[in-house]
Amino acid sequence: IQAFHGLAYVFFMIGGQFFVGAMAPEAIGASAQSLIFIATSGIGLFLGTQLAGYVMSRNSEGETFQWRKIWAVPLAITLAGAIAFAVFFRVPSPEEFKIESNKPIAEQAMLNGV
Repeated sequence: IQAFHGLAYVFFMIGGQFFVGAMAPEAIGASAQSLIFIATSGIGLFLGTQLAGYVMSRNSEGETFQWRKIWAVPLAITLAGAIAFAVFFRVPSPEEFKIESNKPIAEQAMLNGV
């Protein structure tokens, strides 16, 4: 399970930072990356912890937890996020993303100020 956490971190956190840095106007690229970091690692972590405590307390009987109900909550949140992503995310054109096909992606990210 821990290996999946590592993959999720790389693809969501790091990938998100690269994408936001590349898509934001150059003048506000660092601010945009800071905002997404605060949303995921600050506010998101706090709200997630609060929600987890609430879900755990609502789905326990004595000293026994109703694990099926508890795990249904993050499943529902993940499905809602995946559906929202599929509906609202659009793939930027190469002009918008400033892609130069003859250079490695890491070099492109560095050149674009990520």
